[in-house]
Amino acid sequence: MALKDRFSSDLDIFFNINEFAETIEINGVDMKIIRDNEELKKRNLRSSDGVYIGEVLLYVKKSDYGIQPAIGEIVLFGGRKKRIVNVDEEESAYIIVLEEFLS
Repeated sequence: MALKDRFSSDLDIFFNINEFAETIEINGVDMKIIRDNEELKKRNLRSSDGVYIGEVLLYVKKSDYGIQPAIGEIVLFGGRKKRIVNVDEEESAYIIVLEEFLS
């Protein structure tokens, strides 16, 4: 078994709702995510005027989310509009930072 295949099977352990994950609706689809407030603090994201941005940092499996989302995209996250302010891609997951979107 290749290392990539082993990592993929280990990913299911982290995205187990009895362990680290929770299920939330994103754009009308229930997805398992992992929130990481500590990583959000470490990243210390700021807007151009110095105000901290980012309300939620989450990990979601690429296979669950689909095509990589774009920065600035508006998503429905648990029934609330959020704007994507940052997206990173790891081996099998996206790391997405969201902020409240006020329209």
